[in-house]
Amino acid sequence: MKRGLIALFSIIVVLVAALLVVPSFFDWNQYKAQASAMIKEKSGLDVALNGDLKIAIFPAPYAYVVDVVVKSPKAGKYENLATLQRLDLNLAMGPLLSGKVDFTSIELVKPSIFIETFADGSQNWKTAEIDALMAGKSEEQKTEKAAGGMMDSIAFNKVVISDGRIALYNENGKVEQVFENIDLGLKADTLSGPFAVDGNIALSGRTMKLTAKTGRLSDDTSSVPLNAEVKVMPDDVQLKYSGVVDLDGAFGVQGEAQIVSPNMATLLEQMGIASTVLKDAPLDAKGILTASAEKFSFRNAAIAIGDGRFEGAVDGDMNPMKLKLDLKSNQPAFGSFIDIPELAKVKNVSFKGVLAAESGGATSVRDMALKLDDTQLSGALVFKPGAENAKPMVALNLASERFDANKFMSQKSSGGGAKGDLKSTL
Repeated sequence: MKRGLIALFSIIVVLVAALLVVPSFFDWNQYKAQASAMIKEKSGLDVALNGDLKIAIFPAPYAYVVDVVVKSPKAGKYENLATLQRLDLNLAMGPLLSGKVDFTSIELVKPSIFIETFADGSQNWKTAEIDALMAGKSEEQKTEKAAGGMMDSIAFNKVVISDGRIALYNENGKVEQVFENIDLGLKADTLSGPFAVDGNIALSGRTMKLTAKTGRLSDDTSSVPLNAEVKVMPDDVQLKYSGVVDLDGAFGVQGEAQIVSPNMATLLEQMGIASTVLKDAPLDAKGILTASAEKFSFRNAAIAIGDGRFEGAVDGDMNPMKLKLDLKSNQPAFGSFIDIPELAKVKNVSFKGVLAAESGGATSVRDMALKLDDTQLSGALVFKPGAENAKPMVALNLASERFDANKFMSQKSSGGGAKGDLKSTL
């Protein structure tokens, strides 16, 4: 969605240009139709200015507009591309005389943006006029870049977003993500960036404290560099990312990532994967992240869980949550995060399998290949936590060519168990 989320700022710029052509002592509400027509001509978007509209030229250019609705130019899930309760704009006079637009401050109250990605990869915000605007071209200059370009002639010294909302929908996966209660501060040297962002965003009932800096947007590439830190509350989970964001077509990221959680068991439970054998233990995972709205891949991973140290890869689906694990360790320290005393004896481990949330709160591990020291197990298991007074249940389908039960049973209960083949379905 190449620069899709800043399309709203392009609309704002066109709106301001339309409004400043009329003397400030006029009744601006008379010119809402003309302003909407100019926005339509320049952006290809239908914009309704439903509320009050005021402009002042002196001592500094100022604009105020209430209740703005931008219709989606393409039919889809969302009727509107954007809505806005109130917009306040303040410009510096000096730069205007040299053909530049320097916003000293912008305040957007309750802005909502609705971005839809269609089955063919196109998106609902794109029009031919916006493509031309964002390339720094006019309709008459489509084959030649305009000197400097509109993108580089616009600066944002201070942008404040209050109680915003962004909805992202992908038609292919029928997946919608909604970011709400957005309270952000933003600064940009030009409309092409670089951008600096700081503030709070809510997603799925949790608040994310965000600090991010980007590189410049370029016509020669579909990605932008991004360094970001996110703290998720009340869980105190910290995320760090340094890499690129793909803005062409479906949203995606690729770069170095780290996740730190004070309690892995709680984190997995929030993802729909619960287990009563997991102890409270911290998690610190680093690796190379490749992700879209539907899937992610975490490769070259170095994972610390409690006192255990693991390496490998984790691939996953977002909705429903499913994790494909390929991990190994010569320092598993299972006793520090799993409440199964016999596993604390294990010195070397390798694990492959698919961990998923099942109906009824159950958690499954399928396509499993597990090696604990010299013992190898394959198969599947399903764990169902007990509801109220009911006991938890574990269903196993395991096979092993050589299994020594004594290694994984306490001496009191082993009863001198024998070595032998194992194949069990429970």
